[in-house]
Amino acid sequence: LAELASRIQDNPAQLLRVGQIQARLQRRVHLARQIAALEDIELQRPLVEELVVGAPIRDMVLALQDEEQRLLQLRYDDSLRRDQVQEWVSWAALLLQLTLLVVVLGLMVRQLRARVHAEKTIAQTALQATAVLNSVREPIALLDRQLNETLRNPAFDQMDGLADSEGMDAGPAGDVALDQVGGQVWSDPVVLQRLRDVLSRGRELWDHELEQLDADGNRRVLLLNAQRIGLPDSQAQAVLMTLADVSVQRSAQLRVEQLNRQLEGKIDQVT
Repeated sequence: LAELASRIQDNPAQLLRVGQIQARLQRRVHLARQIAALEDIELQRPLVEELVVGAPIRDMVLALQDEEQRLLQLRYDDSLRRDQVQEWVSWAALLLQLTLLVVVLGLMVRQLRARVHAEKTIAQTALQATAVLNSVREPIALLDRQLNETLRNPAFDQMDGLADSEGMDAGPAGDVALDQVGGQVWSDPVVLQRLRDVLSRGRELWDHELEQLDADGNRRVLLLNAQRIGLPDSQAQAVLMTLADVSVQRSAQLRVEQLNRQLEGKIDQVT
């Protein structure tokens, strides 16, 4: 009974029942000792009747057991309810995780589609720009900070005798130094310094006239235009160089001037 009482300290009603049972047992033990001490049956009879009828413990024990059975059922029901709630929480967490996974996958697919669309747009724009660059008859080249050609169009290749460099299509020039292109026709230090000033100081060149000997040794007259631009795919800057070959116009102009001088000489002779 003492061990049972220590296990049900949180239930005062059960503690009261245990105390009553303990008191009843002590009374029965006291009666049993009195009966054992008497030898006269007539004197023992009232004590036996009180022991059997007046100090019963069966009903008290059954009440104690019924209450514990009821509490056990309550605990069992509470345990089932907790397990059910935990299972619901687990399913809800799983559903939430699946929902988040679907949302993340949807966002990834959306970003992938947007990226593919952007790449297609960029590729299409690049093709259009390449087509436009190929159609320009004036030589065009893009120079980096070291004056290496990073891009040129077919007209530039034709001018410097590089018809097979890029299959006659505008494209990367292989980072070739400008002063090594076309038999070093661009090795003039003055021109190279002016191009460096364009990149470092922003000094643009407009219709700067220069004379060169091409790869075949023929003299040509070019009008050089250069300006500094920023590259869209990086923080670096480059020089956009465009050229115009005015050799024919300049030769015709010199021929006209020569004919004018001859005509003026003949007029002087006649007068």
